[in-house]
Amino acid sequence: MEGQDYSSPGDFEMLQRLRNWLHVETSVSKTPDQEGFHQLTVNVQNEAPENSYGNDVVFIGVGLRVSDGRERRNLDKWARGISKSRPSDRQDIRQSYNQGTWVAGHGHSYDTWVAGRGLFPNITPDEQSFGEVLFPSESVVYEMRIAADDLPYIDIKVEGSVSRRHLFHIVYPLEALKSWSQPAINQTLRALNAVDIVNPLIRAAGAIPELGPQTTHSEIGEVRMTVEGLQTQVTEAWKELNEMLHSAPNQEIQDYLRKEGKEDLSSIWQACKYTLESLSSGDTQRMIDATQALRSLLLIADDIKRRRLELMSRFGVSPE
Repeated sequence: MEGQDYSSPGDFEMLQRLRNWLHVETSVSKTPDQEGFHQLTVNVQNEAPENSYGNDVVFIGVGLRVSDGRERRNLDKWARGISKSRPSDRQDIRQSYNQGTWVAGHGHSYDTWVAGRGLFPNITPDEQSFGEVLFPSESVVYEMRIAADDLPYIDIKVEGSVSRRHLFHIVYPLEALKSWSQPAINQTLRALNAVDIVNPLIRAAGAIPELGPQTTHSEIGEVRMTVEGLQTQVTEAWKELNEMLHSAPNQEIQDYLRKEGKEDLSSIWQACKYTLESLSSGDTQRMIDATQALRSLLLIADDIKRRRLELMSRFGVSPE
């Protein structure tokens, strides 16, 4: 491009890759509602990969730039009519910036060396002031209603900037400490991988038949035994994860164990509880809904397997 001086084609490719990681999906309802408005939805997601040693691609100042081709004073109307939601905040990535105690500064005393705990905050007030901040895998969804008569005149752009502070943040783990920490990490992650909740969930979901008015009491009894068995296995897995949590040698591993226990295993256990209650209710439709919800948790099984393997890969541990 004229006016741009890149030292090599790779520079432009890198910029293009950064641009593409701010992924935008837009949908507009084909027909207006009863009041004559179309529903516009804009989903903006940071699709950049996660990094363990800095160089995170974080988009700041993310927002919409709305233009009305007729007159400027209409813009306030569009700003007031836009709703916003954050369906996928990644607190685990954000919290990683503030783990441990930050040691810096100068001098010989503790007070001068520890110049604040967390001098590299995940977000600064200045970064938040310009718009949304999206870490990898995070997204923001904008929704608005636009009158059919206004659609030909409205122009909307998604804008954002790459945070230089995060992109050029470099992390160097001290490799000399690995000989002490790695054995404990290996032991913990292999013990975690041995806690099998994925296969029991798959077997239970596969063993539950399609329920309906023709379902017999005997079949309901078999479903009850299957779900009770799964709930027991989830409870045992929860206990094992709690035991690991107290001895886990790494903050990231501790955070993962808390997440799998509080979110994944809790969701499966609650689904089992609801299914057992529905089987006792005698309400056929409620039983059908509960067992279908339990089967849908197979997606959680896939996520657990994938996230465990990713965690082991980050620490250089191969599954046995």
